[in-house]
Amino acid sequence: MKKCPYCGKQYPDEALICAIDGTELPSVRPTTRALGCCMSVQTEITQKDVKAFVRYVAIGSQAGRSFYKLFVFSSAVMGGILGVAPFVTGGRLQVVSLAAGFFVGFFWLVIIGRIQSRIMRPAKESYALGPRTVSFNDAGIRETSQKHELFFRWRSVCSSEFAGEYIFVMADQKFGIIVPIRAFSSDAERDQFLADIQSYSATDTHEPAS
Repeated sequence: MKKCPYCGKQYPDEALICAIDGTELPSVRPTTRALGCCMSVQTEITQKDVKAFVRYVAIGSQAGRSFYKLFVFSSAVMGGILGVAPFVTGGRLQVVSLAAGFFVGFFWLVIIGRIQSRIMRPAKESYALGPRTVSFNDAGIRETSQKHELFFRWRSVCSSEFAGEYIFVMADQKFGIIVPIRAFSSDAERDQFLADIQSYSATDTHEPAS
């Protein structure tokens, strides 16, 4: 049986939409393993956590790593061009000029990274900071605080993984939910939380979050 996550009306497994409120009914979950239904954790997000998330988006995620490699390559090419330019124009190739060219490329990479970090840094009163609760059930994963409520259906979750001191649940390449591992009382609880999220999201067809 399926159950509407909003009105609570039950439907047979083949039903797709709630006849009362038009809500999409959650997929039937496998019964071979008991999932952590309605599991929740409480935490507090700080500027340090957001900075770690920005770093993950930039170089930690698969898409971020691809972009970062491309950017590093582009910066190296730019540095090489600046270093070799005197030789191409008829001068002599100087090791100092070549090194200076690569330094300019590296400096450019650092500047772009700092600009991206500043752009994504939330204000002190932003909803992105402060206490919040992260919970999930058959319908999806939810983040709530006194300032906001964010909900992703499982089909919108494109990835979830343990990275350093965090679990990142991503709805697209740049937007997701931060769950610091300090929110868990044990490694076992952390691992179960991540395993359940991955089990739920793997049963739905992914689509980009709007």
